[in-house]
Amino acid sequence: MSEPSFTPLKLLAQDAEEIHILSVHLQDGLFPLTSMHFEKEDKTFSCLVNRFCWEHVDAHPNENRYYRVHTGLVFSNVFAVHQRNFDQKHEQRILNLLMMTVEEHKNSKKTIHLLFSGDKEIKLEVKSIQCHFGDIDHPWSTSKKPTHLHEHLEELEKKSA
Repeated sequence: MSEPSFTPLKLLAQDAEEIHILSVHLQDGLFPLTSMHFEKEDKTFSCLVNRFCWEHVDAHPNENRYYRVHTGLVFSNVFAVHQRNFDQKHEQRILNLLMMTVEEHKNSKKTIHLLFSGDKEIKLEVKSIQCHFGDIDHPWSTSKKPTHLHEHLEELEKKSA
């Protein structure tokens, strides 16, 4: 069975719409807490993500074979980072990204929200949106495809019909 052709994704986001595009590619990405770093002097927030390759989800239609890849993510122009619902006593070590959104403020500053399962959130206060995203490795295969609530509900409906 041949592997799909893989061209590493390299993307740049400079506005809310482009952050949404990155969010789609990063949905269900696994963010290890140990890979996250805020460099105050450089005003950068960076992390390494174990990204599910949604662009290859149909590469093997007759089998449960999917792909993940390591992806670097760097936000520039960050002047503050805030966490919500983090419990240091029982801290989950790997976060599952649900989505990223942008909130625009009257003073032209913005907040980028990284929303994770378990109602956890990281907020990046930025002066302007500047985010680099790049795959840094070759993808590896996995038999696990992330599922979402609507898919579970559809499955239950089929079973009860």
